[in-house]
Amino acid sequence: MSDKLDPLKFWQQLQGTIVLHDAIFATRKKLIKKNKNSIKIENSDKKMNTAIYHKGLTVVLEATKSFHILFERLFIDMDKNDFLHTASVSQAYDTHLFEYNNRYKLLSSIDLYTHTMNVVNETIKLAEINKFPQQVVDIAIILAILHDFGKNQSIAKEFSFEKDIKHHKISANYAKHIMFEQYLKDEKHGITKEFIEMIYSILRAHHEQERNNNMFLEILIHADQNAREKELFEILKNKKK
Repeated sequence: MSDKLDPLKFWQQLQGTIVLHDAIFATRKKLIKKNKNSIKIENSDKKMNTAIYHKGLTVVLEATKSFHILFERLFIDMDKNDFLHTASVSQAYDTHLFEYNNRYKLLSSIDLYTHTMNVVNETIKLAEINKFPQQVVDIAIILAILHDFGKNQSIAKEFSFEKDIKHHKISANYAKHIMFEQYLKDEKHGITKEFIEMIYSILRAHHEQERNNNMFLEILIHADQNAREKELFEILKNKKK
């Protein structure tokens, strides 16, 4: 799969998205500028007992300019809910895929945290190749982190508000709850009600057959697919050894 998106189509979608969310971006311009060399993770040793989560958070903070408090909260929750020991492909959510596609059985060996960071890294690569504006990068990384939260059993138990709900909709429910908490605490961090609804809608549309023409959803799907292809390649390569 090519990492290069169609330039004309991409920039047309980008322009439309930016126009629709001017209010969000206007709010974010008020953010205090942060220097990469001065990134601080308050009480990180107490909040995160596993060094690997701290390392992943550092990667995200260095790639983004805003939403750092939200990113810290997401990594704390990944640690608390043990994403390192949660399968990224689960028979509970992907039964039909297990029955008909052997690759999903192979991918079940990839834990949820590793897959999440793989999607984050693929998002960063897409951003570099396509020269995304920083605002787009920050939002795309939020989606990359959140997209499979619903596969974790603890989160699924708490945020399954519908009968027979799919994991991407659980992820959307979790995202809405966490981001609204951040909004209530401090609007200055760029989280608005409109922004929360945008993230919620995109996550709910992930894996749906009928999708709205949304640039951020396209980036998420592309990064997710790239991550899965590379994970499968590594698994098959290791099997040959």
